[in-house]
Amino acid sequence: TPGRHVKWAKTYRPISGSKCQQFVNWLLGTQPEYYDSKTVTRGEGRSVTRVVSGDGMMVKVVLTVTRKNFSSFGYTTTS
Repeated sequence: TPGRHVKWAKTYRPISGSKCQQFVNWLLGTQPEYYDSKTVTRGEGRSVTRVVSGDGMMVKVVLTVTRKNFSSFGYTTTS
């Protein structure tokens, strides 16, 4: 429906693949990260990615939806 919508999304971060890597990351004070930033947006391979919740961190997403000129993109709208 058109209008302003507010949604809250949980955050997550990757975790190291092994205890050894976790120890090295702790020792160096670094966090594991994805080599390819597109990994998050792809469907394949995500089921084997180990992640942990972002410690209760939430992100507020505000969407403003409009129906203007939808017919030019092939959509039909009803009022």
